[in-house]
Amino acid sequence: MPDKDEIIAKMQEYSVFVNKVLQPQLAQARATRQKTQKELDEYNDLMKQLRNIKKNNNLTNLQLPEIVKVDLGHEKVFCEAKPDRSDIVFIHVGLGFHVEFTIVEGIAFVGKRVDFLDGILKQKSSKVQQVEEHVASSAFILEELSRELRRF
Repeated sequence: MPDKDEIIAKMQEYSVFVNKVLQPQLAQARATRQKTQKELDEYNDLMKQLRNIKKNNNLTNLQLPEIVKVDLGHEKVFCEAKPDRSDIVFIHVGLGFHVEFTIVEGIAFVGKRVDFLDGILKQKSSKVQQVEEHVASSAFILEELSRELRRF
């Protein structure tokens, strides 16, 4: 049977582990999941916009906006531009690269990107759940050690 000092030492060890290891891991896992969710939401919005453009192009000549905001540097540098065509779009494909697509090609690419990001999001959500379970089990162990300590 452990003595009081051993229990206190184990409680401190678990507390340090939770605060120095698990909590930062949980914060990091949540942040990366949130970043992936944001990217997925942006691609879903883009898909809706592309489908709307395709629908409007099929029905009538789409009225182009006077000025649009253009991303020149992966959300770092923007400028205003006047579009002259509604059948071509540039889509960020990763690593700071943008590729010219027709609307149909853009829809196909964005669909594949959304599927890919869905898989990544599931992995990241699983990681968050795993770390949350570790935090919960460590909290349970600390509670049990605390009960054991009260017996003295």
